[in-house]
Amino acid sequence: MDATHFRQRAARAREMAQSGDDIRLSRMLLEVAVDLDAEADAIESSHAADRRRFPRLRSSDTAAGLLHRVDADDDVIPVHVINLSIGGARFRVDRVPPPGSKVTLELPVHGISLDGTILRARGTDAAMLFDSAASADPILRGLLRSDALADPIQA
Repeated sequence: MDATHFRQRAARAREMAQSGDDIRLSRMLLEVAVDLDAEADAIESSHAADRRRFPRLRSSDTAAGLLHRVDADDDVIPVHVINLSIGGARFRVDRVPPPGSKVTLELPVHGISLDGTILRARGTDAAMLFDSAASADPILRGLLRSDALADPIQA
């Protein structure tokens, strides 16, 4: 199996997480997606010449953003995006909102705001699942397909 297989399975797990009404099941599916992405990352690191069709933001990229809690209008938290996909995002943050919190992830450099729900929080790492409208955003789709993300030096 190659990295593409794991990426496809991770994408499917994120889709299933979005379509469900059970927050616990959504959390488990997102965790499965994170694990599948990690497996794909491991495969890709051993095959550096292979490039994915849809690059993701990595921790080595300059992916700074802001996290706004919907239930606390004045609560803005700076984040460092680790992984961004159509279904959700992983990021590092000093203060992690509790799972189930409704949030908006803002990427000012790219001019995009994405609504979603915090599904997992461990230490300073958190994962959120985008609302279906945010996942369908054409700016997000364009951002994930851009060559600037594949090679941050060119940006």
